[in-house]
Order: sequence, then structure tokens, then C-alpha cells
Amino acid sequence: MQVQSTSTIQRGGTAVVAKGKPLYDYTTLAALYQGCAAGAAVYATNAIMNPNLSPSQITNRCAGLKAKGLLTATTQQAQSDEALQKLHEAGYEADSDLLHSTHFSTYATPAVALTYANAYARASVQDNLCDYSFAVVDSQSSGMPVALGSVAANANGLAQIFGIGSGVPPTGPIEIINNKDPRGPHRDQVSESASTVATDLNIDGAACLRGLWTGTVDGSGAALSGTLLAQSNALKSGVQQVLRTGRVHGIPTILVQGRSDALVPINHASRAYYGANQMAEGVNSPVVYYEVTNGQHFDFFISLFAGYQTRFIPLHRYVIESLDFMYAHLKTGAAIPPSQVVRTTPRTSGNNLISKSQNVPDIPATPAAADQITFSNGTLNIPE
Repeated sequence: MQVQSTSTIQRGGTAVVAKGKPLYDYTTLAALYQGCAAGAAVYATNAIMNPNLSPSQITNRCAGLKAKGLLTATTQQAQSDEALQKLHEAGYEADSDLLHSTHFSTYATPAVALTYANAYARASVQDNLCDYSFAVVDSQSSGMPVALGSVAANANGLAQIFGIGSGVPPTGPIEIINNKDPRGPHRDQVSESASTVATDLNIDGAACLRGLWTGTVDGSGAALSGTLLAQSNALKSGVQQVLRTGRVHGIPTILVQGRSDALVPINHASRAYYGANQMAEGVNSPVVYYEVTNGQHFDFFISLFAGYQTRFIPLHRYVIESLDFMYAHLKTGAAIPPSQVVRTTPRTSGNNLISKSQNVPDIPATPAAADQITFSNGTLNIPE
């Protein structure tokens, strides 16, 4: 849902700082800064939300950003706080603050940045864009590429990948590889960067992917040239080819997104698309938008990471309800409830069952005035 949006977006009467950025723009910025932001002060009292990144990895990542001129602070704590502020300035809501660590450490964000880079640039596997490749490895900890048949589990995993794979590595036995590790190619998460000779989760690769968008070396330095410039131009052309206007041409449409989404931030996705649609099609548009508080991108993470269970609700429940609305509308002409913020309440403990009435209430047919999402005079108004 990448759109060219000219509408203003306000939350609680205040204009958001950034909106309508292409996926590659915000994803590569997040891939740079999330690993460092995992050490921000907000995690000090929410340590359960940072279960995977070690203090040394966070420190090394922050130091790598500082060395490349992408941060100005001089201590790790200040650098982490600055990295989180960079994400806010890029349009990530504060509702997403506690999600950045797990999204980075599970390689959700870095993997999306890499695979979309290859897709937009129409890169060949032989191009090894930004010195990345894909391979099976001997183990998660060692991370050295091996022949597929050398480990039986890898062959079995590859045979199953058509059924359980997401299509975005790392998945099954296929891992992301940093080709430029000074010790030789290694699994990205345990690799060293050539510029730092430190286990910083490959700051060089992330900065290169960012540079393909900014057109600069390491995302902030001198202008690209040669092969990298050609790859950057191809990538930007690919992004332009998938941008949309937001027109649905009279087709009834329901948008559902969690306000806390940290993979596809809401200011660049559903809010931007709905605003673009309203600009393009006006009051007769058949599009409605439900913004769900305490909802995020990965319902599976609610069962995977303990901290999610008392902070977030399963968004899929509202996807199903919206499908029911659409079915009734198409079948009988029933009205679809208007655009609104859907108020939810996370469980008080990880053991509590979800209560429909208390935690995930129905979307009301007539929302309270304070919950109505409206559009007027080129401005999308989202209630606080």
C-alpha cells in the first residue's frame, strides 16, 4: 500500500512528523537504527521487551552508527536515545517504541530491507547487493555457510519450506549471509563488519542498503558512483513503479491496522492510504478505516515473547470481524460501520484469557464522537 499522498495527517489535533514514505525508505532507516534504539531509556523499565540483543551488540551497533556520522551522541545511552528519536522523526509512533528490539533481533526489519532491495532493483542473485547473499550454515552460533547436503536437517528443512516458509529469509535453513565479514562469509546476525571489525550486526550492510535510497555512501556521506549508483537508480525506479494513487474505483474496501505497528508504521501505511483515497475520491469513497489501539504487526509474537502478552492484543480478531462486515454488505446491503479508532485493553497478565467485552470489544456500528476518524479540507483527523 505505497501511495503518493498529499493529505495532512493529524493525531489528536497535532500533525504527524512524517507520512506517506515508501516502504524501502522507512524500512532501511529502521534497519539502521533499531538495533541501537534497543538500548534506549524506555527499555530500562521494560527489559522483557528486549530479550535477544546483548549489551555488547547494542553498544557496537551504536558505535558503528557514530563512526559513520549517523549519530552525534557520545555515550551508548545517549546514542540509543538518539536512535529512537530518529525513528520518531521518520514517522514511527511512540506506541511502537517497545517493539523495535524484537523486530530487529528476529530479523523482521533487516530481512524486509534486503529482500525488497533486491526486488525493487530487480537484482540477480549474482549481484550480491550490498555484499549480502543467502545460504545454509553449519549452526546458528558459528554461522559459516556449508553445502546443503552436509547437514541432514538443512535438506529436510529446505524440503518443507514450500509449506512453512514466509518467503523472506531467514526462513527454514536459509540464512542471510554477510559476504564481507573479515573472517570470511558468516550468518549476518553473528558476523563482523569490515569497517569496524566488531560484531555489530553488520552495520556496513545496513548502511549500504540505506545508501541505495539516499544516493550516498553509508547513507550519509559522499555521492554514490559506479555499480552502487546504477543499483540505486534501478531500485528507485522500481519503487516509483509500485506507487499508487489510493483510488479504489467504487470497490467497497475496509482497512484494518494496529496503531502500534512497528514493521509497517501506520503513518506510512493505512493512514496515508486512507488520506490519499479521500483526496482522490472524496465523500463518496467506499473506503472505511479501523485503527486498533494496542495492535501491532505480528500476532504470533504475542505467544512468542512474554512481554507482548500484557501490552498488545491479537489484531486478527478485527480482520475477521471486518470480513464479516464486508460479507454482510455484499450479501444483503448492510451498512459497514464508519471509520473509527477501536479502543482495546491488553491483558493484565500473560496468563489471562482474552475477554471479548473487556479486551477486544466489537467494532461499534455507531462510534462515539471521540473515536470517529474524519477527513476534511485535505486533513485526515485521527483521535488520540
